Amino acid sequence: GLTTLLLLTLLGYGRKLSFDQQRQHNHIMNTIDLQAEYTAASSYHTAEWEWLSCDTHCQDHKRTMERTKYEWDEIKEERNARMSDAKILAGLFSEVGVGEV
Repeated sequence: GLTTLLLLTLLGYGRKLSFDQQRQHNHIMNTIDLQAEYTAASSYHTAEWEWLSCDTHCQDHKRTMERTKYEWDEIKEERNARMSDAKILAGLFSEVGVGEV
């Protein structure tokens, strides 16, 4: 709340990352596979819709939906871990960390 706002006001835009920190941060963020996440999300939503139609292949569609949900969750978990690594590298009071608050 107010404490965070005051802290951000005092810190401005945050501590500037060194060239090496910025390079490492960008490298980590660039390893996130957005296409894989989009594909997994799309497959999940397609399977979810097919399962909801619940025709004679209902259980097959449900299993497909559950499998694609699991795959999508795995990809999101990997993305979150990489983003966490990048945030740790930059630090909470860096320009990147302050920009996220």
